[in-house]
Amino acid sequence: MPQTPTASRRTDHSLHLDQAALDAAKKDIGDGAVTPGYGPWREAIVALLNGALATELVCVLRYKRHHFTAHGMSSPMIAAEFMVHAQEEAAHADLL
Repeated sequence: MPQTPTASRRTDHSLHLDQAALDAAKKDIGDGAVTPGYGPWREAIVALLNGALATELVCVLRYKRHHFTAHGMSSPMIAAEFMVHAQEEAAHADLL
């Protein structure tokens, strides 16, 4: 059975950070998880996702308003249906 190298036997590969890597990390730390690899469409994609999220949240609020309005009119089945739609829209928002 072949032996696998252990940590004590691995002396040919040393890990270290040079000063250039540390300086680059310090320079970009304010950007958070954003990296140069995101490309030129990052802002457009974020704007589209924010718009989609806002639409879903408005739908949640609209269906909840319908739910409470229908509930006040003694229409429990209609009110329940509106709540189902509100929960579905909330699930859509969660996916975004």
